[in-house]
Formats: sequence, structure tokens, C-alpha cells
Amino acid sequence: MEKLVCSSCGSENLAQARFCAACGSSLSKSQPDVCPQCGKEITGQGNFCPACGARLKGGVKAVDYRRIPKTAPWVALGLVAAGLIFIFIFVTSQSRPPSQTDMPASSNPAGEPPLPQLSEADIAKLPKDFKKLVEMGNHYFDHQQFHDAMVLYRKALEIDSTDLDVRTDYAACLNFMGDFEGAKKQLEKVLAQKPDHTVATFNLGVVFINLGQNREARRYWNKFLELDPGSPRAEEVRKMLLELK
Repeated sequence: MEKLVCSSCGSENLAQARFCAACGSSLSKSQPDVCPQCGKEITGQGNFCPACGARLKGGVKAVDYRRIPKTAPWVALGLVAAGLIFIFIFVTSQSRPPSQTDMPASSNPAGEPPLPQLSEADIAKLPKDFKKLVEMGNHYFDHQQFHDAMVLYRKALEIDSTDLDVRTDYAACLNFMGDFEGAKKQLEKVLAQKPDHTVATFNLGVVFINLGQNREARRYWNKFLELDPGSPRAEEVRKMLLELK
């Protein structure tokens, strides 16, 4: 006579039994499962039928491995860390008032709606006041509206092209907009006039990372450490240099 083996305690029971006589567990779990698609008996805990490939009821949803980067973990972590450091340092220029340099300039003020986008008419009406243009540019930058901030910084530089801090912020806008070559050109102009400009030095290293030129990035980040070894950011820069090796 056919026997049912209890999956809980291993005791044999009559074929028509619904509960184990030894432990009282339900014997329905001991019955073999069948595929709802082809009717074949299923054994084990697979998610798909071995006969026809149909997904089994209750099967675990397959993981989309395409979302997992195939590059080495240190590369991914390094780039993420570089991006975080860059957001903090790149946008913090000496041109900002002291009250604003204690926080990341790229953080959008909590709860504030986006600023109105500058239209062609707005741009035509912009003031010819250098200081006012820079203040407006900083405000747009702080709201992460980099295109409008770029327009305002460019207008300010048309009035006074010698302000290296504004040019550094202008380069930051270009970088955030994906114009890495443009950002590189502007930062090189800054360093040509002031080789010890720490913000521009660090930022140029970040731009070289975005350009895929890690050797140049290391060169400028090492220079940054020479210029400002005691900076609160210096330790993070050292960590990033290790990630690039």
C-alpha cells in the first residue's frame, strides 16, 4: 500500500491520511507539486519548472543583474566618493560670502521651489552690475539650476574677466552641464593667473576624472595636498588618490 512520508518528522502514514499520526503535521506539504503549465511533478524549491520553464507559483522574482555594475567595487565606490567630494568642494568658491561657505553650495534650500528659468527677455534685461550678477548666479547655483547660473556668471565675466573665483564657479556650471572640456579650459585660465588657487586645482582634478584622465587627476590632487595639506578636505582627497591607484 502506498505510504505518505511526513515532511516534518519522517513518519509513514496511510495514503488517505491528511495529518501525520506521529506529530499531527499536515500531510498536504508532503504531496508532490505539479507545474500549472505542463502538469509535470515538481521537486525541490525551484522558481521555474524544469520541464517547460514556466514560473512556479510563489517563486521568488528573479534579480535583475543588469542593474549591478560589472566593474570592480572599488572603482564604483571611488567614483561615487569623488562625486560627493566634488559637489562639496567644486561649488564652494572664495567668491561666496563667509556665511555661505560653511555649507555645500549645491544643496537646494529645503522647501524652496525652483527659481523661474531665465528667458531670452530676462537675459536681455539683466543688470550691468557685476556684484548683482554674481549674487544672482550664486542663488541659481544653490538651487542647482546650473544653466541659468552659467549665463549669469558669464555675463559677470564680460564685465570683469579678472575675477578668478567667479570664473571657477563658471567652470563648475560647465562641468555639471557635461561640458568637461569647457570647464577644463576655464580652470586652466584660473591656474595660469594664480597657480596656488586651491579650489581650481582640486576642481581641475575632478574634471580630468570626468574626462577619463586619471593620471592628470592625480597630479592636480597631489598639488592640492601640497597647497593645503591641513584642509578638512585633505584626508578625503588622500583617500581618493588611493582609490585611483
